Amino acid sequence: MTLYNAAITLGTAAQVVVPGGTSPVKVYLHNMEHASNRFIHLGGSGITTANSLHLDPSATVNLVLNRTEALYALSDPNGCVLGVLYQTMDE
Repeated sequence: MTLYNAAITLGTAAQVVVPGGTSPVKVYLHNMEHASNRFIHLGGSGITTANSLHLDPSATVNLVLNRTEALYALSDPNGCVLGVLYQTMDE
């Protein structure tokens, strides 16, 4: 198992925050912003602010990605910081 952590400053275009791999991945995501109306949007490669799940300021979510699935995120407005912690679940 491999553990990875980062604080990623996001822009308004979708970017990979958890790459696809060869093993399932446990992911914990935290919107590190505290001011209101600073959202982080999560989803696949085609995410926009209109078609994605958003993470409120100071909120945390966890999920499991299947092997090869990548997770993308973007910021609304520009410059929000996403805390990422994930662990591969080697088979």
